[in-house]
Amino acid sequence: MPTPKVDGHWYGYRPSERTRQRIRERDQGICQGCGAPGTDVAHIIPWPEGNHADANLRLLCASCNLRERRRWGKGREGDPPPSHVQSIG
Repeated sequence: MPTPKVDGHWYGYRPSERTRQRIRERDQGICQGCGAPGTDVAHIIPWPEGNHADANLRLLCASCNLRERRRWGKGREGDPPPSHVQSIG
């Protein structure tokens, strides 16, 4: 189900718990952005432009997820700055 609109904007889509668990297992609990422990299942191509298939989902830490939301213009006013900005690979 979609996250409610705030100020006229959709701020994301929350996959089902079953889907989130499957992605956490697939990504072995590791943030796919920086290698830290992962906390958030996030879209690679943001919703609603991207679909909700497993191939479009990945596990990120909160900081990398915030960075990605900002990159796609999905950040919210009052979001804290990312605690780190690094990538692996």
